[in-house]
Amino acid sequence: DDTGYCATDGKRLHISTNREGLPNGVENGLYNVIISKDLVVFQPKDGQYPDYKTVIPKDVENPIDINIGADSGSISGALGLICVKCLNGTMAINFDYLEDLAGTKWTVHGIPDKSVKFVSHGRIAVVMPLKLT
Repeated sequence: DDTGYCATDGKRLHISTNREGLPNGVENGLYNVIISKDLVVFQPKDGQYPDYKTVIPKDVENPIDINIGADSGSISGALGLICVKCLNGTMAINFDYLEDLAGTKWTVHGIPDKSVKFVSHGRIAVVMPLKLT
């Protein structure tokens, strides 16, 4: 829309509060996005995008600030901290989803049994946690 864009693969939701990074000519609407090694194609799609704002969790009183490095040790450490501090050790986040967020400092809002929100410089990522058994 006019304020930014969002994308999902059905398991994660990424939101940008500006249109930075979109190629010229991409108008408001719904698109299938095909990504290959050297090419990104936006194919217009019929339909209405669901109201993504309804799945974004509210801010919590005591979010954690976390810098997720690009190496697997840093990602594992971030995963452990989020699991303990935000999800009370009862849930976790898929390692691969945190790998997508590596290389950035995030403010993390999360409570058990709800989605976890990552916020950084006009970007928001929402990830559904997994219940530990």
